Amino acid sequence: MNKAKALTAYLAGRQPAPFDWHTNNCGHFACSFVQQVEGFDPLASLPLTDSMAGTRAFIAEAGGMAELVTRQLAREPISPKLAQLGDMVLLPLSTTDPEALALGLCCGEQAVILTDTGVHAFVPMSAAVSAWRVGA
Repeated sequence: MNKAKALTAYLAGRQPAPFDWHTNNCGHFACSFVQQVEGFDPLASLPLTDSMAGTRAFIAEAGGMAELVTRQLAREPISPKLAQLGDMVLLPLSTTDPEALALGLCCGEQAVILTDTGVHAFVPMSAAVSAWRVGA
């Protein structure tokens, strides 16, 4: 499997859709790529939430976003400096709100995330606080 080709095809094939806590958020964006590459959906066993408050409460109850991702992927995180194309990354969205985090995908020196308008945006990988290997 060529992860670079898989990532390019994944991003090109995604249709823009409005951000939605229940069906189209950063977790859906990153985990859909995992499903495409590895054949399993890390979100399958999780309850669907329909609001920021509900999502934040669920994540807090799970021990935080990094702990939840680690458990659902069944692998330990790696340093973001070691992330490769297509690896899942965790990025802060705010310097004032420590709970404002997003899951994205490593695209080299940039990470791609799903914005609140439902389109992709690129942010520097240097901002990533954690990463997980995908399709190793």
